[in-house]
Amino acid sequence: MVRYIFMLLLMLACGLQILPAQTHIPATDRIEALAKELYRKDLSDSAKYGINKEIEDLLKPLIAADSAPELFDSLTFLKYLSPANNKFELLTWAFPVSDSRFYYSGIIHLSGGDTRGDTTITMHASDKIPEVNKPYPLSQWPGAVYYKLSENTWKKEHHYTLLGWMGSKTGEDQRVIEILKFHDDSLPEFGAPVIVTGNGTKQCRMLFRFTDAVPFHLQFEQHPLPGKTKKKMEMIVFNELTGNNPKMGRMFRAPVPDYSAFDALVFQKGIWHLYKNVDLRVDTRHLNNKPPKELELGTPKLKNK
Repeated sequence: MVRYIFMLLLMLACGLQILPAQTHIPATDRIEALAKELYRKDLSDSAKYGINKEIEDLLKPLIAADSAPELFDSLTFLKYLSPANNKFELLTWAFPVSDSRFYYSGIIHLSGGDTRGDTTITMHASDKIPEVNKPYPLSQWPGAVYYKLSENTWKKEHHYTLLGWMGSKTGEDQRVIEILKFHDDSLPEFGAPVIVTGNGTKQCRMLFRFTDAVPFHLQFEQHPLPGKTKKKMEMIVFNELTGNNPKMGRMFRAPVPDYSAFDALVFQKGIWHLYKNVDLRVDTRHLNNKPPKELELGTPKLKNK
């Protein structure tokens, strides 16, 4: 009898030791299985919205529990971002709905620091097409799947620049350069007039619409500042967009990315300044042959269970 009790206590003790390591495994499996349903063509929009709500309810306690980034990276239908200062964590994803549209969801978890508690906020995109000169509060989030983040500081003011994917109608695709900032009440706002284009006007974001038949390059990269020394600086590099060229042998429904001409935004004194026709000093021929990974966001690669 004593031996039986000892073995029972030992089994319980071992179970308690391994429980924390297994806590999130069933949740991620369930989330991944639900995400597959969001891409079924035979499922109604209302059914997808219900499934998406269940996914949000499963994700929120995970991100609030300060789970490791690797946990979210294992979920193939969404993108996870967090700046170096760990002020926030951001999850975004999208799924197709009727009329060739996409529905965007997001969760942002704010670190409260020493003075206030953490906050977890669910984001749903507005149906309106975002304007380049308008900032939007959380309730009017423009919606995108953000795949890259850069943290920029000027005079103690933090701006977080996001590169994002946006779906479009058949034959087209979209990308966005979005600015994220936080007010004193920690509420996020999307868009800030810190992008200066060639005509000297400031705008809150940059939108790119182009044919989905040709990859569009939009990334943070290190290159020498145009017209300056060879010291490399971080910049946002992207293709110039051109009209249809009969020499290409076919006509496209939207502007075409030009792989012989690149522009860039460079962050200087709190402003992203536009530089045209940037000499990248790198071999860009491979960019035509291998589409950037973010092009696959419209049809995410979900693991086979």
